Amino acid sequence: MDLPVVIEEMKDVPFREITRLDCEDELLKFSAPVLGKGATAIIPLSSEATLISLSGTPEQSYRLGYSQYYEGKVLINLMIEGKVTHILNKSVTATVQGGSSFIYAVGGERSYMELPVSHRFEVVSLVLSQSAFESALDRFFADQGPAVRQQCISAMFTKDRPGSVFQFSGELRLVVRQILRCRLRGNFRRVFLDCKFFELLSYYFASITEIDQKAVRFSARDVATLQEVRRALATGDLTSISIQELCRQFGINRFKLTMGFQSVFNTSVARFYRQQVLARAYQSLSDGLYNVSQASAEFGYATSAAFSRAFYKEFGIRPSEVTRQVRAS
Repeated sequence: MDLPVVIEEMKDVPFREITRLDCEDELLKFSAPVLGKGATAIIPLSSEATLISLSGTPEQSYRLGYSQYYEGKVLINLMIEGKVTHILNKSVTATVQGGSSFIYAVGGERSYMELPVSHRFEVVSLVLSQSAFESALDRFFADQGPAVRQQCISAMFTKDRPGSVFQFSGELRLVVRQILRCRLRGNFRRVFLDCKFFELLSYYFASITEIDQKAVRFSARDVATLQEVRRALATGDLTSISIQELCRQFGINRFKLTMGFQSVFNTSVARFYRQQVLARAYQSLSDGLYNVSQASAEFGYATSAAFSRAFYKEFGIRPSEVTRQVRAS
């Protein structure tokens, strides 16, 4: 494998306007050497919190330095699609895949996000000041005692300490989509984003605390098997999807599969699989591979109307709107 190109500063590539533009109206599309084709947005959610969205398909493996932008900040990284490796101060690494997240306290070290060539990714980072993060913890865990609050702090990655990688819920993904597609103006937009900021944190903190509290009911082997099931559902490589077939294929009983999956990943097997199918459908429509009727048939829906209803419920947008945006771009 070729060594990745190291990009210390965003201005080192024909991409500099992206770090200086609040993309409040739409994702800013770009095409640049190494980074390939992609889109980005920088959206202020409040006076102390910003949402950064970056997606693309790299033309070459690259390692993007980002700690200089976020000194003294807390990053909640949400991997919507793909896989990246974070190198924190050369001594701590974290590999984050689609549907996974981690918290990182940036404390002066040189840290990088490494992305492989030709693999599409989408990553969203919620950037908070230290005071805003601590205030949010106080607000969410005021009645649960210091132990649960400390649980979130202990999950953080720092330059010296490996933290924890968590799975986040489909509801959180939907909130991100709603933020990125908001077209409100003025005070309407300000209030909307402020509410979505706390809604996003609600789902995120719930994912962290509920996973840790419930996973202890199952053995390490059970959890490892559930991780295998989740990976298989996410890749779409399974030829037959049913609870009975999954139990047979992965050697796990029905109770551990259904109750364990819900406890560990904070969602049901069926809902997770449906989300993955719709995510692949969304990507196919965005890439212009199918029209709506073709996508509905390809991804297992009996009618285009049923596909459109499920798609809108998941993403808050009709599949026909996605295809129109593709034709307009």
